[in-house]
Amino acid sequence: MTNILIATGSFKDVYSPMEACEMFKGILGEIQPDATITTIPMIDGGEYSSEVLQSVFRYEKKVVVEVVNPRGEKITSHYLKVDEQTVFIATSSILKLPDSQEMYLNPLKLTSYGFGQLISHAIKNGYKKLILGLGGTHTVDGGIGMAQALGVKFVGKDGVALAPLEGDFFAGQDMINIGGMLLDNFIDFVGDVEALCDATANLIEMRVPTNQKISSSFDAERNEIAATLENGAFSYASLLGISTDDNYFGTAGAILLSLIALFDPETMLGSKYFAEKFELAKHIAETDLVITGEGKIDNSLLGKSPIGVSRLAKKYGKKVAYVVGTVEEDLKKYFSAGSYLAKEVPEDFSNNGVTEIISGHQFYDIHDLPQDYMKRIEFFQENNPGVFEQGLVDFFSKYS
Repeated sequence: MTNILIATGSFKDVYSPMEACEMFKGILGEIQPDATITTIPMIDGGEYSSEVLQSVFRYEKKVVVEVVNPRGEKITSHYLKVDEQTVFIATSSILKLPDSQEMYLNPLKLTSYGFGQLISHAIKNGYKKLILGLGGTHTVDGGIGMAQALGVKFVGKDGVALAPLEGDFFAGQDMINIGGMLLDNFIDFVGDVEALCDATANLIEMRVPTNQKISSSFDAERNEIAATLENGAFSYASLLGISTDDNYFGTAGAILLSLIALFDPETMLGSKYFAEKFELAKHIAETDLVITGEGKIDNSLLGKSPIGVSRLAKKYGKKVAYVVGTVEEDLKKYFSAGSYLAKEVPEDFSNNGVTEIISGHQFYDIHDLPQDYMKRIEFFQENNPGVFEQGLVDFFSKYS
């Protein structure tokens, strides 16, 4: 395999897409020294989207001060100027809390207000096309905090003006109480809006990622929190006439509910949009092997970036090595003891273009992972290269 394309997204907080590409390039330089290697850091509208776009296309960063983060604190954030008329605004730039605040991840208390502030700033500065990257958030409030920042007023189910249950900003716990919205003070905007979703998840499918957004500090209340958020989202969707089965509405904490009501954006899968922008098909057509991956196989088949890569590779008949840190429990049966290369690829993955799966879960299952989050990240960063190298050595031995 003389031509290898590395087209991978992030490994959660362990590697950015750029770092993951460089890691795999270093491994392949050791085990396939004669190969020509091309790297494309992939994004899907979720986390790291702004960082990759700024790195690859040198878009100008527009800094905005005193933007409200999910906890209601004022911080500095940003969006990207694409051209004189267009900006890219990512939810992950403001609605993802830093690792050091993991203990505060209770979406009932978190607000999307800051994302509305970024949109408002762009509109007030004359931009006429808004490209919104949806994903990589810790908020699950249906976008009501965002709507509040854009001038929307809410009334309760009794028709009386509604105030947030706590603090100054509407959050996840407030969705269930909303009976209507008033648009008298909604920001004036005449232009185009595109919403790039990092997954196709509907409101029902949102429950699993919602649970993932809840800190272990709230394990005792986890099911109650998730149920309250789900009921609130269903209630708000019903108010807006949106079905719980409609695709995309589970993305980024159901923020599309409010976006549809306010802007009626053109909605699309972010992985497909960026595959076209990065000319991924052209690169795949010219390669022999594609390497892609992510931190964990969980809701991957809902349109995440690595599956978007493998689906496109399938069209061109290219082999795909899908490399991950770990897999869900029900997928561990596909691996023989002590092997990082799956003995068999699940049918739903092979149908989506995955040739082989390499996972490091067997290494990590036998080690005591650090309890401290940042030390755990460092542990993964230190050990992943060796684990992935062994899995890739076995892959190349199989196909040599």
